[in-house]
Amino acid sequence: MRPILLFTLLLFNSHLWAQNWNIVDSTVGNSNATDSVWRSGPVSISEYLRNPEDNKLGIVTLYDSVQNKGLSVLLNEPDDWYNGDGDSTRVGLAKYSNANYTAILANNYANFQADTVFTDVHNSTAEFNYLRGMPDHYGFRDGGELGRSATLRLSGSFGNNGRPYHNDNFDLLNLRFFTSQTEDNQASIENFYAVRMEDFRGVNLNIIEKGWGIYMKPVILNNFFGGKVGIGTETVSHPLTIEAADNPLKVTGIQAANDKEILTTDEDGEIHKISLQAMNQNFVIVNDDTALSDEYYVYIHNGGDAIYTLPDPAIRTGMTWKIVNTGSGIITFSQPYYEGSETRNQLLNKSGHYSIELFSDGTRYVAIK
Repeated sequence: MRPILLFTLLLFNSHLWAQNWNIVDSTVGNSNATDSVWRSGPVSISEYLRNPEDNKLGIVTLYDSVQNKGLSVLLNEPDDWYNGDGDSTRVGLAKYSNANYTAILANNYANFQADTVFTDVHNSTAEFNYLRGMPDHYGFRDGGELGRSATLRLSGSFGNNGRPYHNDNFDLLNLRFFTSQTEDNQASIENFYAVRMEDFRGVNLNIIEKGWGIYMKPVILNNFFGGKVGIGTETVSHPLTIEAADNPLKVTGIQAANDKEILTTDEDGEIHKISLQAMNQNFVIVNDDTALSDEYYVYIHNGGDAIYTLPDPAIRTGMTWKIVNTGSGIITFSQPYYEGSETRNQLLNKSGHYSIELFSDGTRYVAIK
């Protein structure tokens, strides 16, 4: 009876094993299927774990070769990389512009109860962890030095092979965010971050000797920001908002050689250094009555008698005009100015009284020269 019972159990168990992997659209077990197969339930591919723990698919492996990958997914791989004739038709070529050729697709349909609140990013479509220097009880006894390492590495290749390949746009990383097509919906996101790096966690942050939040090495790249950029502040109100206690901006390469060189901006918005002697004062030549404005700094009068209209000193606080009378008449100002303790409202065209600088202290005009 025991051999019969043992045979019955083995037969029953083999039937259960055969049902683990099934041909699509069939209930017939087939462990040697050559077409698509599926399995219902967790799967473990491991050198020492007999179950996938809390994962639907668990892959556990050890370093045992130079090229050691936990999972490799190849889409349209050639049958023979070294066929020697360069025939690219051995791989499947895309036929439709709207087709979807994706090596890995991961969807997380996030639906939660009304009272479920996550205070951290505990829910995501994908999670990648690079672990090094963990406590010894995890089995980490690492004494080696790595020149470079990364939690996530994205690589793109683009060659020619003697063919005129062309891409209108190539993104090494492409981020897209979709909302619904329903207007006036009640869904809301208080703060949206396309790329966000949280504060470091732990107590020994001094292990980082030098760090960059964003590091772009290629000098041929242009970096574009379509929105506003804030540095040192979370309240960004201008195309560039910098908030710092002191010395908020440092520009190298255009330092002045002496205190007679200053920075100027040309009509294209480019900043240049220029000496004071080379600067052109913004001036205008006047022959008749005129109202002084911020458009010009120097007014040169060449005409006869004229009235110069001055705005209220309050809107010119801390600003100066220079007026030079080289004409045949006298300039009369619409309001008086102080020259010493006396007030005047005229500028003659005679030696010693043909030029003044009018400075506004916010309440009155004062001749400072």
